[in-house]
Formats: sequence, structure tokens, C-alpha cells
Amino acid sequence: ICLVFFVCSGNEDEVMCSVCNSQFSIAFGGPVNASSHGLSFNSGDSVNVIATFVNKNIQTELQAANFVTITKDASNSSLLEFEDYHIVLITQTQILEVSLNFDGAEQFSSIEIATPYPVKVHCSVAPFFFFLFSVSPNKVSSCLDITLVRLRNSTELRAGHRVCSGSVQSITLYIIHHSNVCLHICKMNVFLLILGGLAACHAASYNYSQVIEYSLLFYEAQRSGKLPSDQKVTWRKDSALNDKGQNGEDLTGGYYDAGDYVKFGFPMAYTATVLSWGVIDFEQGYTKANSLEDARKAIKWATDYFLKCHVSENEFYGQVGEGNLDHNWWGRPEDMTMERPAYKIDAQNPGSDLAGETAAALAAASIVFKSADSSYSDTLLTHAKQLYNFADTYRGKYSESITDAQQFYSSYGYEDDLVWGAIWLYKATNDESYLTKAKQLYEEFELGDYNGYFSWDQKITGVEVLLAQLTKEQAHIDKITDYCDGMINDQARTPKGLVFIEQWGSLRMASNAVYLCLEAAQAGINPTQYRNFATEQIGYMLGDTGRSYVVGFGTNPPSHESHRSSSCPLAPATCDWNNYNSADPNPQVLYGALVGGPGQDDDYQDVRSDYIHNEVADDYNACFQGALAALNQL
Repeated sequence: ICLVFFVCSGNEDEVMCSVCNSQFSIAFGGPVNASSHGLSFNSGDSVNVIATFVNKNIQTELQAANFVTITKDASNSSLLEFEDYHIVLITQTQILEVSLNFDGAEQFSSIEIATPYPVKVHCSVAPFFFFLFSVSPNKVSSCLDITLVRLRNSTELRAGHRVCSGSVQSITLYIIHHSNVCLHICKMNVFLLILGGLAACHAASYNYSQVIEYSLLFYEAQRSGKLPSDQKVTWRKDSALNDKGQNGEDLTGGYYDAGDYVKFGFPMAYTATVLSWGVIDFEQGYTKANSLEDARKAIKWATDYFLKCHVSENEFYGQVGEGNLDHNWWGRPEDMTMERPAYKIDAQNPGSDLAGETAAALAAASIVFKSADSSYSDTLLTHAKQLYNFADTYRGKYSESITDAQQFYSSYGYEDDLVWGAIWLYKATNDESYLTKAKQLYEEFELGDYNGYFSWDQKITGVEVLLAQLTKEQAHIDKITDYCDGMINDQARTPKGLVFIEQWGSLRMASNAVYLCLEAAQAGINPTQYRNFATEQIGYMLGDTGRSYVVGFGTNPPSHESHRSSSCPLAPATCDWNNYNSADPNPQVLYGALVGGPGQDDDYQDVRSDYIHNEVADDYNACFQGALAALNQL
């Protein structure tokens, strides 16, 4: 555990402050009286402090970084004196005692209180004081420069660069004397609290574990078919039990796509691939949230359905339900009576994108289940290989074969999905022929010319991440570096800081970018910068701007999301278009659903009729949930 103090002094108008490396920091605070122990410092020195806790649970309880004052010896500007002190920490649930050692030598024995919330600490002395920053338990490998500028004729200092990973855009620092700051600080990733003698400001921290749990509840609420006995979302019941193929094949199960009840196979397969990717690479984040088993169940609900849809080697059902017919009805899925036709691809009506993405989903899921259920993993891999061969042999866009999908999930092309599927099969099998195939198609289709957004329809940037991770080739590392750097430095943003890529599902698109950059960070590509970017963007979604965009979580979350089943009261009460038009909140809380999100000016209205900004969808939560798991394991 590393605690880094820094000393404030100097009279310059502007100074540069460097962020140093650290693995983990905790925080405490309070005024300290001067007397018995003296330590010498030079301007800009940093002091490492070792802390020993009575209760080691503090690592998971404490989320604040508080302020400590010191006394300057009037006779020596470089001599700072301290007195023994005893620390009492108050967290959200308990009081802990801590003993500190400066450089492993001097014992201290008194201090005030620290909390996870902003507090005022009135300094007994000035103008010298210490600041303490908390750092998430991850390895920080690079430094960040911060400029603090003192306003002339004022005691106010302002940070010119965001130094925390939460919502603070600028930090106001009040000091008693007209002093500037020259110091070294540890990089922090979770929570920042700066306290001067008069005031404090903070960046929020969030319970990522809870949001992961809620996101998995959202996927439970989206389930179609006969629900299991361990279903947690109890207001949902069995539905669409008559979903059948053109020859009577059982097509029950899977996920309803969004606020409606069509089962669109293409975005569902993408969702399953990304969910599996998150479990594979960020399993510790799920384990920390006690949600690993639920995550596997969420994936299996999709893959079980895909196995049913794959009725022969070159035949796959890619959609159940007709879009407009479905959208013209408002009610519970349990009460549906409209026709639900099934649409398929085959050798005469190909869909390389749909089959390639589904192959990727099954291959990725086979990795998830390799140790948990090896037999099921083998079954998934068998179908993945068959579907990929089907996709590669009979080429074409699925939306030209399943024409009803054109209005809703039309595919721009199948080329990226063929490369994507081959890479996932290589990851699942270690068969070099799949990697060779992926590289050959990558060049043939000239995918290197594209470096745009990632979504259910665009996998190329995801391909770059996987190739960078698997091959370590500089060309792919450069591609994903350019992508993430562009997102951070060049991409349009809303006034409050959201990376704005597309109007429809703006939070979905930002989440997708965040997730890819977290995968890049996992591969050692600019990890500090990209994780800070991710924390910042996820913080926007969870409440940094004063409202949450996740149903059931945080401050002022959406309550009128455009979602049929949650807008309905419990049966036998009627549910129809009157419920859609109601000004009342949805009777059922759709925990964990990420809504589409604000417009380019941060404009957002929590109304059911705004399906562009306030609908939910399976693919919206996929990268979002993976990003939460990545941040949760740091």
C-alpha cells in the first residue's frame, strides 16, 4: 500500500505537476499538530508512507482521499515537523484503526477522521499542507502531467487538467496563503477528494459490482421462452412458447431484442460474443461482483438458442417475429397472440455475416465453458466450425436473404464478420489455419483501410484489437492506438464530456469504444490513459452529470424507458397503448438497462416515446457490462 503526500510551496504563477507510478493507495485525513519529530524536505519532494490496518477490509471499504495538514517550522523553510498521532478511519460501515510509518521509521499516533464523502477540514496551521490521493489497485505504468494555475490576487488555485477519473472537470483548491503548488503525486483511478483549509471537491466512485449484477438482471428480463426455476426477475413469466421454424423446429428461447419482442439473430449473436469476451478477459471483475455464474447463464441463454436455430450444417434461423407486426402491438410478451414467422439463411439464401458472427459467438462461449462444462464447450465449438464453413462457402449478406431485417438491422457487409469469426475460432482452437484465414481475408478485404466505430454491424476495430493481442504485430497495435487516441483527443464530445459518435444509442456507442480501449489496455497499450478514459465515460453513464442512465441505479435514473414488458402492471391488469402513453413511471423496474442516451448537447428526456434516446437493447449493455467488469477488477 502506498500513500503519497506532497508538499505545497512556492510563489510562481504556474507550475507543472507530474503523476508518479503506484499500485494502490488508501486515504485518510485530519489536522496534525507540530512538535516532536522533524523531517527535511526539498521543494517538490514526495514522501512514501506505509500503512498497516487493523482490519484489512479497508481496501474494499474506503473510497475517499482526504487532506492532512502539517506545520512549517518558521526557522527553516525546508523543515517540516510532525507529532505522533493515532488514526481513526470511519468508512460506510465501520471504524478502523491504522498505524503509519514514514519511510518505515517514524511512528505516529493521532489523527482525525476520514469518510467516503466530501468533508471540510479546518486547518490549524497554514500555508503548508499535504494532499493525499487514492489509487485503484492496478499497475500504473505511465505519468500524467497536470497544470495548476494560481489566479492573480487570489488564494484560489485551479487544476488545468482533469486529474481524477470521475466527473470533476476542474478542481478548485482553496489555500490560506498566496502559495502555488509544486509537487509529485500518485496517479489515482477511483476517487479523488482534495481538501484545503476551507473547502473540498470530489469525483464520484461507483459500485461497479452492483451495476454488473443489475446488467445481468436486465438480460434476465429480456429472456424469451420457458423461464428457469432460478429466474430472479419474477415479474417476467414464460412467453413465446410456440416459436417454431418453417418445418416445426423448436425455436423457443433466446432474447427479445430491445423494447420489443422480435428475436433478431445478428445483434443477439454480437451480444453473446462480446459478453463472452468480457468474461474471458475480465473474469476477476465478474468474480469480484459474485456474478460469474450469472454471466455464464446469460451467455448460455443465447447459445442454447443458437444451437436450436442451427438445424443443419448449412441452415440457420436468424430471426423470429416480424418487425412491423410486432412493433404495432404494446403489451406483455406473455400475452402475445400475433403471428411470429421464422426466417432462415441457407445455401440458396446465404448470410455470411449472420453465420460468421454466430460462429464467433459459439467459439467465444466455448472458451467461457471450457473449464466449467467441457462437454457443452465441445458442442458449441462443433457448431461454430460448421457455421463458419457455411459462412465462408456460401457468401452473401443476411439482410438480403432475411429481408424483414433490412428495416431494423441491415448489414453493411459480411467481410468483417468472416475475419472476426475466424479469429474467434483460432482463439478457441489454437488451430493456426484459422489465424492464417483471418489474415488472408483481412488483406483480401482491405480491412486495414477502416478504423471506425465498433458495433453489432462493424467488427473491424474489434478485429484490430484481437489481432494486436494475438499477433503482437505493430501494424495492429498502431491501428488500435490510433483508434483509442482518436476517441480521447479528437472525437466530438457533449458539453459534459460524453464521447459522441452517433445520435441513436449514444451511450451504446461510447460504451463500445470504452470496451475496446480497455481491451487494448489489457494488452499493455497505454493502459493508464485508456483506463482513465474508460472510467470517465462510464462515470458519465452512472451519474457524474447529476443523473444516471442505468435503470434502477444511482441518482435520478430513467423510469420511463421505452420497453414494453416493464411498462406493464402485473397480470391480470390490462397492458396496452394506454400504458405506453401514461405519464407514470414503468411499474416494473428494469434493473441494469442502459438507455440509448443523450443527444449531442447532453439533451435527454425520460419519455417512452423517444425510442432513439430512451429505448434499451441487448447490444447496448454488452460492451457496457464488459467495461464494468474490466474496471471492477482493477
